[in-house]
Amino acid sequence: MEIQALIKQYVIHPQRVYFWILTYLTSYYALLIMLVGSGVLIASAELAIPKYVEAFIDWVIPSKDNELFGTMFLGLSALLFILVCATAWKNTLQRNLQEKASRDLLESMLIHLNLLGVAYSDRHPTGETFSLFHTEIAAAQTIFKQHLPAMIQSFITFLFSVLVLYKIQPIFVLIIGGCFLTFYVLGPYFLRKTNTYSKEAAANRTTLQKKLYDSVSSLLEVRSYSAQEWDQRLFRAKEEALHRSELKRQLYWLMRWLWRKVTINIGLIITCIYGISMVYAERMTVGEFTAVFTIYFIMMDGLIELVTSFMEQSLLLHQVERLYQFMHEEPEVKENHKAVVLPKIRGDLQYKNVHFHYHSEDTVLQGLDLKVCAGEKVVIVGRSGNGKSTLLKLLGRFYDPSHGYIGLDGVQLDQISIHQLRDAIGYVFQETYLFGTTIRDNIRFGKIEATDEDILKAAKAAYAHEFIEKLPLGYDTFIGERGIKLSGGQKQRIAIARMFIKDPAILLLDEATSALDNSSEKEVNDALHTLMEGRTTITVAHRLSTIRSYDRIVVLEAGRVIEDGPYESLIKKKGYFFQLIEGEKEDKQ
Repeated sequence: MEIQALIKQYVIHPQRVYFWILTYLTSYYALLIMLVGSGVLIASAELAIPKYVEAFIDWVIPSKDNELFGTMFLGLSALLFILVCATAWKNTLQRNLQEKASRDLLESMLIHLNLLGVAYSDRHPTGETFSLFHTEIAAAQTIFKQHLPAMIQSFITFLFSVLVLYKIQPIFVLIIGGCFLTFYVLGPYFLRKTNTYSKEAAANRTTLQKKLYDSVSSLLEVRSYSAQEWDQRLFRAKEEALHRSELKRQLYWLMRWLWRKVTINIGLIITCIYGISMVYAERMTVGEFTAVFTIYFIMMDGLIELVTSFMEQSLLLHQVERLYQFMHEEPEVKENHKAVVLPKIRGDLQYKNVHFHYHSEDTVLQGLDLKVCAGEKVVIVGRSGNGKSTLLKLLGRFYDPSHGYIGLDGVQLDQISIHQLRDAIGYVFQETYLFGTTIRDNIRFGKIEATDEDILKAAKAAYAHEFIEKLPLGYDTFIGERGIKLSGGQKQRIAIARMFIKDPAILLLDEATSALDNSSEKEVNDALHTLMEGRTTITVAHRLSTIRSYDRIVVLEAGRVIEDGPYESLIKKKGYFFQLIEGEKEDKQ
């Protein structure tokens, strides 16, 4: 079912995809013009060589004129030199064009991925997105570097060859045209079958990439369950599915190639027979026949290259289609072009009758109402699946509500610049992503222009300076992929140091200490309480024993606020929150 769903994605007309991918070349008209110019030089030089051969056979050799021979030889040598230089120039141009176009495509993909945001990553597995930036973009690069320049060159060569042959004997052009029409008796059928299995192969390649990513990401789990054979069996099944579709694609590609060879050789035989008869009838010289024979090969090489490049491009376009679909996917959250920029953000927050659901899933928030004053510290509690984390995501406009109002300082969120909104908010998640670089660079991520002195102050405020100083290279210590060389508590303190550097007006904490042991949790909580001072703070809490110090506790159930008030007040009420507290005590016992 997964493969069939992926195959159905490839429904866009290839012509539309092809013209779209060519738009990445429109900024480089000068390179394209020079590429065409080099193609004209190469074609002219290649087609001049048979005429030189004709002259040698018909004039130079019979005349036995050494001076004429020397002149012709120098001319031929100059022609070959021009051909070599023009070919080198063309190769340099096409490499330069490919590098520039590929860079622009990659940059636009990264920009668009950021625009699509969290909603896209929730719907698409990471392995699928990785495939876009690895396999599919490689297909586009092949078009830029190989097939498009080859088509330009082969078309120019073919066109010039037809003109030269027509000038010598128009009948030769008719012979070649007849062979080309013969090819189209079966050629399109083979192409359709090749395209069908190309789509299947592209879909299978995507599922294989996803499985490969899963296998690499789950090494620890697979080993701990001794499930290597199970994992390899799944991988092998997807690999074999790709292999089968590739074999079928290659079979029909080969049949098309063989049929093309047959029609070309039929044309060659007819050309030879007709040319020899013309020589016997003294209507053509031996030199002219040799020139025609050589030009035929040059022209057919150009035609074969043109058709082959066109066919191979059509196969690659089934992969490029996924890039097209990705780049034309509309973000769910869009910037308001008339967005206002608030003079200063205080941090007053309000949710009014907010409803939200994730795509086709059940409703998560159902008429949620909540108000948080500037500087207030509020903790959100409730059972899993009741919308606690969703509430925070909506505030940062990673999603927009299905219905209702969310405001900051009295202004609806979708009327505020997204850049200003997210600059005003600091997130500390349960597991913060750390980059595989130094501690200094990871803290500086909070504010790129921060000085080393700012970083030092932030680390001290986050209670991170002491453990950083004990590391071999201090702040310049590389911490490995996702900060693997640090403990959970150390990672969280780096994340908190980032927040001190960023200095946001609003702080959102999503179960920031739930994965830590008691010792690490105390250190991180000390840092968090320092960070909260003077900021509007909303915390999603897992351990209810750590929330006494908050101004208010908000209890969510079924996507609504059912209780709201200080800790002692809710305990005395002996309502839903009281039951949660009692349940946690029983679990500990």
